[in-house]
Amino acid sequence: MFPSLPEANLLLQGKPIFGVRFDYAKCFDQIPHSILLPLISRMGLPERLTKPITDMYSKLLRRFKFAGGVGNVFLATNGILQGCPLSVIVLNALVSVWVKAGGG
Repeated sequence: MFPSLPEANLLLQGKPIFGVRFDYAKCFDQIPHSILLPLISRMGLPERLTKPITDMYSKLLRRFKFAGGVGNVFLATNGILQGCPLSVIVLNALVSVWVKAGGG
């Protein structure tokens, strides 16, 4: 027996249901700064937030680490920092665009 949920009622009536699930496992590494930084400004995020975010990501340096070795430094052009509270804000901004584009 189905639990008493709206989804279960639709299934019992033979109506199709669907959903969207986002897998954020690797998304933090793949978000391009060239899209993200102008987006948060255009969405109206206050400058007191956009300026530090833009400064941080425009100067973000990274290295590859493999088997105990560390590679050369390079300027990151994509990816947001996991664990940073500001990253949650910019990720929500990006997801809100997807939701609006999908009519949700």
